[in-house]
Amino acid sequence: MDIPHLVQAKKAIRKAFEKQMAGEGFTFIEVLATCSTNWGMEPLEANKWLMENMAKYYSLGVIKEA
Repeated sequence: MDIPHLVQAKKAIRKAFEKQMAGEGFTFIEVLATCSTNWGMEPLEANKWLMENMAKYYSLGVIKEA
């Protein structure tokens, strides 16, 4: 993940908590994350792998907002 995606994730998580606390209904946030230890990669290499391989199948951004 890069800094813009981290900022986007932080905002999404905050917004989800705020909606839940305001009683506006259920919220769901899915976050892609690396595990460079189990993957046996350096952190930058793991981030690159995540963006090149996982992000293809798990689109980044808001899927549905009511």
